[in-house]
Amino acid sequence: MLEIQPLETGLFGASSNLELEYRIAPLLSVSGYLEWALTPFPYNAQPNLGNLSDASEFRARLQFSLEVTSSTAVDLGYDFTRWHAAFTNSSVLDPTGPADKALLLEDREHAITVGIRWKP
Repeated sequence: MLEIQPLETGLFGASSNLELEYRIAPLLSVSGYLEWALTPFPYNAQPNLGNLSDASEFRARLQFSLEVTSSTAVDLGYDFTRWHAAFTNSSVLDPTGPADKALLLEDREHAITVGIRWKP
């Protein structure tokens, strides 16, 4: 299965994703998922963070699925998420000084997932 979503635009940014699935054996399949987004407008951000100059999000997932019965599958996956935001004219680190600093925020998350899926 190959599924490509078109670029979506919204009030707070633009995102796109890609999903691939390949059956390795009759009972085993592997799938991958990529999603990326640009968020040029801050949402509910505190004023001393400054002006948002760049923000993005990236998500990836790799998953193996084993069909145990015709209606049950066991999934094992790895997820990775990265958020990035850059602000200019920030005073959050030095509230008494002028708002002329740059602020870079970045977060990376890793997760291993195990699931049982029931297909009616």
